[in-house]
Amino acid sequence: MTNKKNIASKLVLALFILTLISCCLLGSTFARYASGGNGSATISVAEWDVGITNSSSSTFTAVDLSPSMDAFGTTTPRTHATGKVHVATITNSGEVKALVKVTAGELVATLADQKSWGTGFTATEEGYNGTGASKDQVEDLFSIAFYTDDAATFDGGQALSAAGYDLAVGGTIYIFAEVTWTSDDKSTNATYADVLDTWVGMNVASVGCTLTYSAVQNSEIPETV
Repeated sequence: MTNKKNIASKLVLALFILTLISCCLLGSTFARYASGGNGSATISVAEWDVGITNSSSSTFTAVDLSPSMDAFGTTTPRTHATGKVHVATITNSGEVKALVKVTAGELVATLADQKSWGTGFTATEEGYNGTGASKDQVEDLFSIAFYTDDAATFDGGQALSAAGYDLAVGGTIYIFAEVTWTSDDKSTNATYADVLDTWVGMNVASVGCTLTYSAVQNSEIPETV
C-alpha cells in the first residue's frame, strides 16, 4: 500500500513538473512582439514641361528687308538677306529628356492695309506688262531658312534637323531665321525686275511662316539599363 502511495505521489509530482514546463514552453511560444497597422508609399511623377519662348506667336515675320541694290545682271541673281536672326527659344524645364522636332510652314506674304493683289507682272523684251504683282509672284521672291544653335548669339549653327534634337533636362534650343529676297532677274531687262521689287516695297507689309514644334519623352526616371 505504501509503495502505491509513493508511486502516486511521484506521478502527481511529475505531472506538476510537466505542467510547469509546458507553461514555460507556451509562454515562450506566444510572448513575442507583434504589431499591425497601415502604411503608404508615394512615387513622384516626373514633370513634363517643354515650351517655346521669345516668340509672341508661332509665326515668324520679316519686315525689315529691302531688295539688293546691285546692278542688274543676267548671270548672277541679285539677292539680299536679313542675316540670321534669333526668333525663338525652346526650353526643357521638365525632369525627363525630350525629343524635339521643329518644322517650318509655307512662306506667306501679307499685304499692307488698303492694298490688294494684282494679276501679276509679265516681262516683255524691253519692259513689262501689268499693274500689280500676284500673291504667288511675290512669295516666289522670298525664301526663309531656319537654323539652330546652342547660344542666343548665333555662331554658325546648323540647318533644322528632320531627325529632331535630344533635349536634355534644362536644355535649350535657339532657333534663328534668315530671309532672302531674290530679285526676279529671269527676263532680259532690268525694268521688269525693278518694277516688281518696287511694287513689293510699296504694297507688301511682311513675309513670314509658321514654326511648329513637337516634343516627346526621351528618357525615363529612374534610368533603365
